[in-house]
Amino acid sequence: MFGNNTNLSYALGKCKTQVLAPVELNAYDGIADYMKVLRRGFVLQWKASNCNECKASGGRCGFDASSYQFRCFCKDRPHRVRCKTQTTSCVDSQYEACVPKKCGGQNISYPFWIQGEQESYCGYPGFELTCQNNHSILQVPENNYTVQEIFYGNQSIRISVSNLSSECLPPIRNLSLEVDKFIFASSDIPYLHILSNCSLSLPGGLSDYNRISCGAKNEDVWGWGLALAMFGNNTNLSYALGKCKTQVLAPVELNAYDGIADYMKVLRRGFVLQWKASNCNECETSGGRCGFDASSYQFCCFCKDRPHRVSCKTSKSSVSLLSLILP
Repeated sequence: MFGNNTNLSYALGKCKTQVLAPVELNAYDGIADYMKVLRRGFVLQWKASNCNECKASGGRCGFDASSYQFRCFCKDRPHRVRCKTQTTSCVDSQYEACVPKKCGGQNISYPFWIQGEQESYCGYPGFELTCQNNHSILQVPENNYTVQEIFYGNQSIRISVSNLSSECLPPIRNLSLEVDKFIFASSDIPYLHILSNCSLSLPGGLSDYNRISCGAKNEDVWGWGLALAMFGNNTNLSYALGKCKTQVLAPVELNAYDGIADYMKVLRRGFVLQWKASNCNECETSGGRCGFDASSYQFCCFCKDRPHRVSCKTSKSSVSLLSLILP
């Protein structure tokens, strides 16, 4: 039945199942023509990025799955929207593309790269950042961390849990580091133990002093039921673990004067990781910009002339002399 059939409502009351098939109807179509109407089909519009500007510049449209963004594939390299007009410059395009960027005053360069602002080959796989409200965000499996500072000299980075408001603790999951990319800067990292779904029969002193609440009404955090925050040196930790169903371990840095009431401040302080990507010093010292070749899965030094394996080769203009000994 078509939707304009006056008996449709009655039929719906007598039938158990209904399937709606979109069609295009002409004024002369009758229900006897339903197979012809279905074969005629219907029209959809797609919402993918428009390809006109890219094609007009001589490129071919595509998609970068790593950054989940449109790409215009050009003869020199992929571009974000369209192919660049050819110029007389002989500087390598990848060298030009990997100029360092800034996010909130923080310099971003290899092994990190900013999604949507830099090409993925300007950084090391797994080191992509997003720039949100002038804050660099690093996603380490299942958690978002705000980058506080990057120490390129000793290949380390200080990060803290993102979205820490003054009142509420955001959902946090256990941190699982990809050891081929990051390790803890300290071999003896302390943890904040976040226990949830805890028994209401906990001793008053423990539940009151260590309780995590949200807002002026002391509401339970994210529906966790009774939740506690405890440092690893708390003598009641083993007892509390037996009374709570869920535990999350958040790595932190502790000072001698930190108390559990300061757990939000401690989380904001963050902690330091060291990265294992190839060292960039030799390439940068030679005037290059560090990057990564996804096809060979190797470090690459982008230089003004072309990419090199480790560093930019120095042009030599020395003259070789032949010594002649005359009698």
